[in-house]
Amino acid sequence: MNFQQDPDEFVGYIAQVSRDFGHARTNFLDRLEHWKTLAEKKYGKLVTIDRLPDDRGFVGSVLGKPFHMLISPLAVNGRGRGEVIVTTPDVNGKQSEVSRFNVDREGDLADNFAIEGGDRDDLMSVKIFMGVLRKVLETPTHCGR
Repeated sequence: MNFQQDPDEFVGYIAQVSRDFGHARTNFLDRLEHWKTLAEKKYGKLVTIDRLPDDRGFVGSVLGKPFHMLISPLAVNGRGRGEVIVTTPDVNGKQSEVSRFNVDREGDLADNFAIEGGDRDDLMSVKIFMGVLRKVLETPTHCGR
């Protein structure tokens, strides 16, 4: 932890992270209509997705298995991102993390979470959604602790 910071510089730092995160959250949440269309037309209504209140993320289900995607701010090298945490309920109903990834200002996968070789086919939204759905389905339901 760094306790030797300049208070005047910190104002600029937190403002930059806030702006970047604001863009990341807005652009990530803007995927909702696309994902709803996929759920209804491509996935035969086996998937549901809706926005959580207060722009906190999404709630959905795949084959009846519920999940949440919560987005919160994260600073990496002085820039803001959205950290998306994917959870499913355990047998006691408590949310249990199954995965997490970062999104950049455009709402796309960031850095080491990016699609290997780039997103040359412009299907970032579909790939993110399919990745989350697959991870939710492949994660066993755990007993609470």
